[in-house]
Amino acid sequence: MSRLLARWGHSVVLLTRPAIGHPALAESVPPSARQLFALLGIAREIDDAGFFPARGNLVRWGDAPLRRADFAPGSIGHHVIRDAFDALLLDLAEEAGAEVRRDATVRRVVRGEAGGKGEAKQPQRVEYEDRRGATGILQAPFVLDCSGRAGVIASPELRVHDQSNATVALAGVWRADAGAPPVEPCTLVESYRDGWAWSMPVSDTLRYLTMMIDPRRTELLKGQGRGRLYLAELEKTREARHLVADARLESDISGHTSSQYTASRFAGDGFLLVGDAASFIDPLASAGVKKALASAWLAAVVVHTCIATPDMRDVALEFFDNRERATWLGHRRHTARYYREAAAAHGHGFWSARAAAAGDIEAPTRPDPAQASALDPAAEVHVPVPTEPDIAALRRDPDVLRAFSELRAAPSIRLRPAPGLRHPRLPAVRGRRIVLDEHLASPALPDGVRFLRDVALPPLVEMAGSFDQVPDLYQAYLDRVATVSLPDFLGALSVLVGKGMLTNEP
Repeated sequence: MSRLLARWGHSVVLLTRPAIGHPALAESVPPSARQLFALLGIAREIDDAGFFPARGNLVRWGDAPLRRADFAPGSIGHHVIRDAFDALLLDLAEEAGAEVRRDATVRRVVRGEAGGKGEAKQPQRVEYEDRRGATGILQAPFVLDCSGRAGVIASPELRVHDQSNATVALAGVWRADAGAPPVEPCTLVESYRDGWAWSMPVSDTLRYLTMMIDPRRTELLKGQGRGRLYLAELEKTREARHLVADARLESDISGHTSSQYTASRFAGDGFLLVGDAASFIDPLASAGVKKALASAWLAAVVVHTCIATPDMRDVALEFFDNRERATWLGHRRHTARYYREAAAAHGHGFWSARAAAAGDIEAPTRPDPAQASALDPAAEVHVPVPTEPDIAALRRDPDVLRAFSELRAAPSIRLRPAPGLRHPRLPAVRGRRIVLDEHLASPALPDGVRFLRDVALPPLVEMAGSFDQVPDLYQAYLDRVATVSLPDFLGALSVLVGKGMLTNEP
């Protein structure tokens, strides 16, 4: 984010806190994050950094047997130690022109007040302390809170804690003994009665293994030391303990709060909550780094839009707020199924509480289009912001499945725009800016959608009527629009038909 804004000509000061006292954690970065690395302009640097490859996942969940889910051929992720990964990103930001002030502890952020009509808004004020104890003050039109769980701006005013899933991560580092079997470059995720285990190698000999527990349902609050508790929990697993059977624990056990939270608001006039400062998802999704990178990229685009095109400020801020809320909700819905499966298999309060809470997940609240912008009560015009479609739900949708079956069985197609199809101009990212771009909407998808996976829907609808065979339509899309996978293309076409945007009259 700082790298992008600096490269786009903005003055950026990045304050980084002093190093933490406990060992750095490790995280898995999936292959899908590569697109974000490319958007951030750092793909080559990530490849050259020498991080351990990630080639898939090993999963033992609920009462199902162990299964291996390899990434697609040619797709490789990374297993990273966070302090090395973060240091690389910091160096890349500095290289691009951002001013980095290391070991700076932010003490307070005073948000600027709006001026009267025709008057400039007061800047945000950041008060911090450097490594020598000297105080400093920065003023800027935008402050981006990237402080993670600390939430310099987010907490306590905007943070909303999820009380259903108090979680502590107990982390240890293991080193393989000489002659140990070759390591599998995969992340392990395993549920057991009282929690779940997560493990990944960061080299041929070094492995991080973390136990996720609820402190209210263990001996952690009853005087048992971390180390003893960690080893006791590890013994309850089937797969995780075998991974370290030929290894020795070479670190102290560190404890980390891993409970989930979100925010009542993610953006406002002069500030954005970015990455884990905005929300924290359950680590079992293995998507934390990717989520943070996506949040940072969008934050850079939004800030650049606000500065370069002030008339789009309210739209851009609301777009960011909506997207962060939808991202958090999507991850919550994704993990809800895993909670229910584990609860059915293990029957422990750790899982039943999470499964019960998962049933109460609600869609993000939408502002009334007739009202002014929720982010700027003085705004006179509110532009609806599209929400991200729930891809997992669409894959199970009976109308979509029926449309797919009919398209596959029909000897030919005759696709036409449906009577209820609309083409609203809604906020979207184009290059470095938020713009109003064509979307598609129907009674079944009233909020508007522009992409499904990587398939651009407006051009697909525009060319659909010119072909009477699906393979010919697919080839034309590849030639004229972009390269997408056939399953994604067929899925998008089935949604267009199933959700009343196209009719098929063969």
